[in-house]
Amino acid sequence: MEQMLMLFNLQAERLIPNIEAHSPADFIEEFVQNAAVLAGNRIAIEMDIENAPPYWFFDRDLIEMAMLNAVHNALRYADKGIVIRANLADNALLLTVEDDGHGFPQAILNNPIGTLSNQHTDGMGLGLFLAEIIARAHINKARRGGLLLHNKGKNQGGIFTLQLP
Repeated sequence: MEQMLMLFNLQAERLIPNIEAHSPADFIEEFVQNAAVLAGNRIAIEMDIENAPPYWFFDRDLIEMAMLNAVHNALRYADKGIVIRANLADNALLLTVEDDGHGFPQAILNNPIGTLSNQHTDGMGLGLFLAEIIARAHINKARRGGLLLHNKGKNQGGIFTLQLP
């Protein structure tokens, strides 16, 4: 239901993020605790916050929603583990969910957000669409956030990254 309300707001161009200063390290620490509960004993959840900046400006609730969807997807495809990280690169905060599964299918890498009428068969389309919109709603000095997807290599896992300016 929450995602449907967000879609309505997106269609009406009313998604206005509540940007505040947050500690990415604290965010990831709390997020990993919640993700570990979802994973149970089946998948190991690790965090990497060594290169996280001390603070960053973002909408915590929206980012948590996008990251939670990424973790749900990673839990479906991970073999043994997931790493959730925050780091700074090219003057942007990168929030990443990386699994050790087979990686993203080529169709998703070619067109990550697709269209709502052209959902990916495994159900990732809506979540990726929302993640892209959430990331793009974060703007700083004419720089806009984005969604980055790639694979570590053949059968080495997928990497989902929210890039926030």
